Amino acid sequence: MDMYNFTSTNSLDICWQIVKRNALSINRETICKQLSEHPYSDSLMAISDVLENYNIATTSYNIKDAESLIQQDGSYIALVYVHSQPYFSIIDSVTNESVIWYNPINNRKENISFGEFKNIYGGIVTFVEVKDYIAEPEYKNKKKEYFVKKLIETMPIFVFVIAFVSVFLSLLPFEIPIYFGLYAVGLGIGSLICAVLLYSEVNDYNSSFIEKLCPVGKKWDCSIVLKSAANNIYGINWTTIGLAYFAGTLITLTCVGNNLSYYQAAACINVLALPFIIYSLYYQVIVSKHWCVMCLSVLTLLLYLFVISILGGFLSLRLNQIMSSIVPFIIIDLIMLWGSNMYLSLCKQNKMYNELFPAFNKLRYDENVFRTLLEESPLIAEVPQDMSINIGQPTAAVTILKVCDPYCSACSKSHLKMEKFLEKKDVFLQVIFNVSSIDRDAKKNAIKLFFALKEKHGDQYMIKVLHDWYGQKEKKYEEFRKKYEIDDKAIDAQEDKIMWMERRTQELEIHYTPTFYINNHQLPDDFYSYNDFESLFE
Repeated sequence: MDMYNFTSTNSLDICWQIVKRNALSINRETICKQLSEHPYSDSLMAISDVLENYNIATTSYNIKDAESLIQQDGSYIALVYVHSQPYFSIIDSVTNESVIWYNPINNRKENISFGEFKNIYGGIVTFVEVKDYIAEPEYKNKKKEYFVKKLIETMPIFVFVIAFVSVFLSLLPFEIPIYFGLYAVGLGIGSLICAVLLYSEVNDYNSSFIEKLCPVGKKWDCSIVLKSAANNIYGINWTTIGLAYFAGTLITLTCVGNNLSYYQAAACINVLALPFIIYSLYYQVIVSKHWCVMCLSVLTLLLYLFVISILGGFLSLRLNQIMSSIVPFIIIDLIMLWGSNMYLSLCKQNKMYNELFPAFNKLRYDENVFRTLLEESPLIAEVPQDMSINIGQPTAAVTILKVCDPYCSACSKSHLKMEKFLEKKDVFLQVIFNVSSIDRDAKKNAIKLFFALKEKHGDQYMIKVLHDWYGQKEKKYEEFRKKYEIDDKAIDAQEDKIMWMERRTQELEIHYTPTFYINNHQLPDDFYSYNDFESLFE
């Protein structure tokens, strides 16, 4: 499991299906992050907003009659109701006899009858157009980063596999007793079962894998037993204790080799674990009155290891020898216990974050909340239009003042993001620059060039100028200056703009760029950034 990822939802499945089917250069993890930050994460709005981030057009229609979809060309998203719950599906084809659709329950493409489809169809379809899509920025680098992250997250599995294989290979010579191997196999199976239980704990035991392993009936229900208070001892989950015991013991035996004294120490630890069998059986029989298949498997393995210890002669009364050999087991088992508890804690915190973040965003994007927070910021004087570069209509209801720096990388990212925002929203943007007399000449010259070009060609022309400037990977003023036919006198004549902006930015106490002001109030940067503008200004 990727502990840092957004929990899989129907909206994520649909977005990812569209990306996969059209072979788009967009990472699944990026879609996860964008959906997790959306105030309505599992909705058609979220699907459309995420896809539109990549210039993938979506158009929705109310089409009540399923018959109207017959022979409709291409695939599209449709609202369906499965077991009375709303889901989104991808419909590939509809005929009078059958429908090829993406089943949102088992996440597979299936063929169902038209009659079945008609009964679950919800009356809303969304068409998706990907021909003008824009690939995710730095797609290949991010894909590598996500791959490395997943590799690190799965490293404990590799450690377990290596440990298991190492023990197995060390037992290949025929003179090694077979009981050494049988003991290692039991530890390996126990580690695997506890790892599955830990994964299920993270997902509140709602895993489809667990559902297949654990039958549910009058006397059988794993979730009832595993979700009970008895599954913890002083706040520590029995699953993490089991994983620490099985995996820690296996790793220790791998490190020390085929040494009988260490197998005797392992057998001693196993004897100390045997009372758990009585405890677990008592709870399942007397208290819960339900059986847990996974729990019984762990208990069986504990008993199995005890039997192997007897048959292999691992049970020894030489306490001095056992005490000297038991120390590595204690150290590694405690490290494993700490690691598994940390993993469980991080996963649960991440799950809670993913559940709370959309609700937090709903609150943040509430118009009344935003307006209240905005109006708490001091009101500043309006910036004269001749002292700023202006994009959009001054009569717009929303005026955004952006204080930036020509050589600031964050300003470059924000400007390119703002360009897309301004294409879709009726907003008036004013741009001034954070500058002082002690700044290097290249910075001041770039600002003077911008205002000279504005004076000569007007504000509309500046849209392309700023796009070209901020779109450069490496900003070199002299090379950029050569692209425009303008004399040095016109540039030098803008010195008054530099002096005015120096005074104004000092009055505003600009500490970083870009800094934004909305209708002459500073954007509350503790709660908002320019990335939120599309959601704030619908």
